[in-house]
Amino acid sequence: IVNIYWIFPYINSFAQNYTDRIAVSGGSSGAVDWSQEISKHASYSNLLRLQGLPDWYENPDHPYSHQFINNYLLIAISVLFPLLALIGLLPQKNEDKKRRVYKYCFLLVLIISIPFASGSHAPLGIVYNALLEHLPGFSIFRTPVYKFGMALWFAYACLVAIGLQRLAIFIARHYKNLPLFKANLVVFVSFLILLGIYNYPYFTGVFFNWSPRYSTMVTVPSYVFQAKDYLDENDFSTRILSIPKLDDNTGYVIHDWKYFSLSPIPEMLSRNPVIVNSVALKPNEKIMVDSMYDQIGETGWSPLIPFLGIEHILLMNDMKSSQDLNHSILPLKQAVHNSTDLTITKSLGEWDIYSPRKSTVYPLFSAPRELT
Repeated sequence: IVNIYWIFPYINSFAQNYTDRIAVSGGSSGAVDWSQEISKHASYSNLLRLQGLPDWYENPDHPYSHQFINNYLLIAISVLFPLLALIGLLPQKNEDKKRRVYKYCFLLVLIISIPFASGSHAPLGIVYNALLEHLPGFSIFRTPVYKFGMALWFAYACLVAIGLQRLAIFIARHYKNLPLFKANLVVFVSFLILLGIYNYPYFTGVFFNWSPRYSTMVTVPSYVFQAKDYLDENDFSTRILSIPKLDDNTGYVIHDWKYFSLSPIPEMLSRNPVIVNSVALKPNEKIMVDSMYDQIGETGWSPLIPFLGIEHILLMNDMKSSQDLNHSILPLKQAVHNSTDLTITKSLGEWDIYSPRKSTVYPLFSAPRELT
């Protein structure tokens, strides 16, 4: 009882922090809205054919998804996967009990994972939405197909393997002059060929490109790593300010070398603390950071810079604006270029590093009485 009494404040603190973080991200209703949008095409029929990925649909720029949706050959191959899994589940004479248990376990994983992978999609989407709203911690599963799809694909892999083995046994029995190992080889090679056809984007090189402008596999410019080495030499008691400002409506980070994410590169690049208006900011932090960006955009300087311990300003000229017409990165970049209070200390490719010209930079651990 004493141990529980002492640990309760820590549990309460964790719960409050969790609640605050959920609120920053839009709350449980925001998680439901996201899940409903991302699960729009995760129907049971699509999931059974190992499809339903959100990036494939309503994206006219996608380099290959329309082939999987409209090409009759690829559609036929996609139907083959549930058929092979079904063959693997069929009862077999003199089947080992342990083997049956394994099959039923895989079937159970399949049955459980499909409704969860479909997320907010009907018919059980109402249950998923209720869990997002009322079950603490469940909101981490806001993109269902990428979370629970792993279990679905694992169960399918095992059941399809059993189905292929059953198919090879059937062929060997039908052609009595054909040894079992040759039947296995025929089935294995045939399946590899079909699998290669179905996964042709791997071989054409477009698998990582979900748009002509963006990719999930990029070539990182050398100046990014040079900037890391330079910034890591900075005192750990100061911060780095990232410019341009991100779009408040989307939080998208876009670079002209096809990088597209919600994760700003400077935050991942350096061990030093970085200031940027990312989606991870708390409401009070966002007000302060937005005010600083606005002041810099108007005058090229902000009195918050020294008090927030900002020793370096990283200006990334390779960043691009999002498609939101209300957001432009050019005024802020131009203000930094023309500022008389900032001086450029390092130029690395498309990235320029500025420092305050005269102001004293306060360390992170300080308690100023007033802010002028």
